[in-house]
Amino acid sequence: MMTDPVLRAYFLGRLPEEEARRIEERVLEDAGLFTTMRSAENDLFDDYARHRLTPDEESAFLERYRNESERIRFARTLAARKDNVVRFRRRMTLAAAAVIGAVVLSALFIMQPRPDVSDVLPRPPVSVSAVQTLEITLGASRSTDATPSLALRNDVSTLHLRIHLDPDDRFDNYTVELRSAAGATAWRAAGLAAIMREGDLSLSASVPASALGNGTYELSVHGEDEPLGFTTLEVRRTD
Repeated sequence: MMTDPVLRAYFLGRLPEEEARRIEERVLEDAGLFTTMRSAENDLFDDYARHRLTPDEESAFLERYRNESERIRFARTLAARKDNVVRFRRRMTLAAAAVIGAVVLSALFIMQPRPDVSDVLPRPPVSVSAVQTLEITLGASRSTDATPSLALRNDVSTLHLRIHLDPDDRFDNYTVELRSAAGATAWRAAGLAAIMREGDLSLSASVPASALGNGTYELSVHGEDEPLGFTTLEVRRTD
C-alpha cells in the first residue's frame, strides 16, 4: 500500500533505489496510483509554500525541485489566496474539487410525420449532435478524497462545462485548461467571462468531446494571469 509517508519519501529522494523503481513501474499501469502520487506531490509543494517542511525536508525538496520555479510560485500564490479567503473555503471543504453532478442531455431528434401511404417507408429521424453537461466546483488544492469520474458517451460531440468559482475571484477574463496525465494540453480556452447569479460566480465553456479520451485530466482556471484553482477528472468513454 502506498501511504503518504512512503510517497513523500519517494518525491524527496529518500527511498531505496529498488523500492523507488517498483513505484515507477507500477504507476505506468495503475491510474489510481498516478492520481494518488500526483496529489501527494502537490501536497508536498503546498507544505513547502506554507513552511511546513522540516529543515531536512526543505533541503531535499529544493534539491529535487530547484528548477521548477514556476510551479513553486504557483503553489505560493494558491497558499496565499487560500489564507485570504479561508472563510469561504470552510464552507467548501467537502465540495472542493468535487463534481456536483453531471446532467446528461439526451440526443435530440427531429421526427418527421409518418405518411399514411403504406408503400412509402417512414423517413428516418435526423440526429442532432448530443451535448453532455458537467458542473464542477473549483478547489484551491488538488488533494481530494476521490477523483471525480465522468462517463462521456461516444455519441456526444460537446462537453459543456459549468465551473463554480469563489465569489471573490472576479476578473475581466478567465482561462480554462485541461491537461492530460502526461502533462500535454488536451484543450484550452481563453478570454472567457464569468456570470454572477444569486451569489454564485460561474464560468461556462464548451469542450469538443473528441479532445478527451479515456484517462485522468487536470482542469485548471486562471483569472487573467492569476491561478485560481484546479480539480482532477477521470474520463471514461462509453457507448
